[in-house]
Amino acid sequence: EAASGGRIACMWRQTANCNATHGEREPDRDRLCSENVPLGNSGFCDCNGDNQKNGDELGYDCQSTPGSCETVCPQALQDR
Repeated sequence: EAASGGRIACMWRQTANCNATHGEREPDRDRLCSENVPLGNSGFCDCNGDNQKNGDELGYDCQSTPGSCETVCPQALQDR
């Protein structure tokens, strides 16, 4: 799932305390864009791979999930 230049284009970025926006990052729990994100996890779909939650990137608390970030990051399927 690497875009040109070897950089990962899309990732699930895990955050702590069921808070997608203000929770501390937990990079050891990040997932590939294609991996399922189960309920009980918080974080955001980093669609552009810059390791930051931008305004157009969706965040999730522990009660919601994107399924996988591929479903909410349109360019993720193009980068495959």
